[in-house]
Amino acid sequence: MPDPAATSSPSLSDRLRSTGESVRRTFDRLLEESVSGQTRPVQVAERLAIDKTLTGRLARSLKAGDAMQVLHLCPAPHGLGIVIDAAKRRGASKEACSEARRAIEAFQSLLDEFPGGRADLDAALSSWLPDARRRDERRAKQAAYKAMSSLLGHSADGTYTAMIVQPGEDEARCDVASVGCSYGVRRMRVDRPLRIAGFRRTAGDRETIDSVQTLEGRAPKDPRELLIPELSEHIEKIRIVEEPDRLQFTLDGDQPGINVPVTLAKAYLSRGEWCRYSRPGFTHEWWTNLPRIPTRIAVFDVFLRDDVYPDYRPNVRTRIEGLSVSWDTRSEEFDAADEIDLTVEQSSLGRGVARIASGDLPKVRELVSMAFDRLGWEADRFRAFRFQSTYPVPSVSYTTWFPLPPPPTSR
Repeated sequence: MPDPAATSSPSLSDRLRSTGESVRRTFDRLLEESVSGQTRPVQVAERLAIDKTLTGRLARSLKAGDAMQVLHLCPAPHGLGIVIDAAKRRGASKEACSEARRAIEAFQSLLDEFPGGRADLDAALSSWLPDARRRDERRAKQAAYKAMSSLLGHSADGTYTAMIVQPGEDEARCDVASVGCSYGVRRMRVDRPLRIAGFRRTAGDRETIDSVQTLEGRAPKDPRELLIPELSEHIEKIRIVEEPDRLQFTLDGDQPGINVPVTLAKAYLSRGEWCRYSRPGFTHEWWTNLPRIPTRIAVFDVFLRDDVYPDYRPNVRTRIEGLSVSWDTRSEEFDAADEIDLTVEQSSLGRGVARIASGDLPKVRELVSMAFDRLGWEADRFRAFRFQSTYPVPSVSYTTWFPLPPPPTSR
């Protein structure tokens, strides 16, 4: 990550620290003179006759170890002004009150420089405060979830997607099974069709693959054969929209009604979809998820058989989809402008399905176990990895990369 001080106004970091120190110093003095240095929020609130939520936030900020953290945690200037007025009534000196007001003015001056006020200032402070960035990120993503749910008129309780990879009949390629479930998709408006799930029938920049099959290896006569009725709800409301290169599972504009949850589980197999070994100019495979429905949580699992991609380690890159280029000639410098720094939990789950149950999404282990049974693949041979994102931002993609080993003849 670039040094924030090198990419911001040369004096900004100094001013932030100076203002934070000024707020801490002057309000420490104010409390010393008005409530004998008492810092417990409830007692300060009682003595100053002000709201304990305000005194609680002030107390947390004054205890912060870093001056920038003081600014991040402290109440807004208006709230600080309430504290000053109350402290004055309790006997704080005119000098102490004047110093505190000057600190507030400096704080307000910083806020006025940012078009978005406190939100923008907190975003700037998070450049120096990683913990603050994580807290602000969750609040921002939750706000985005609520806003997008309102704008689009629909949302989901959660989504689960898994990719299961093992060598194909062609030893140079891998078969890939995709298993997924959209939980509790609800529409809040009756207006237009809602796509719950879909996929492309072709491989895009990859080499041509065989047609999508059921997990048992059959070409489906009806796309509904790719659905899993026993783990779905209101499956009878689903409509299939097909084109030569893609397929969608949708709900019509008036189905199934407002605030009626729909859960849709699906699974399919693509023979020979991924390369198993590297070749000149093609050194990695990849798996990208692009959430489109606002959802509370998204879980992505990867299952790799023990004889594919031995050098894989959990990794994920989040990016706003920008100018498309061929994946085998991607430029790190070109892509950097599209990347967005978001928190994604990453973990290794051992082998098989014993540890893949989710506390947030129901029947994940049952779904994947069913997939392995229908595939006829030995689950205990597969290494399992998980990526989890709370309130994933729609249209931000999540990509994990698989380094390809050299083909056997060149080892």
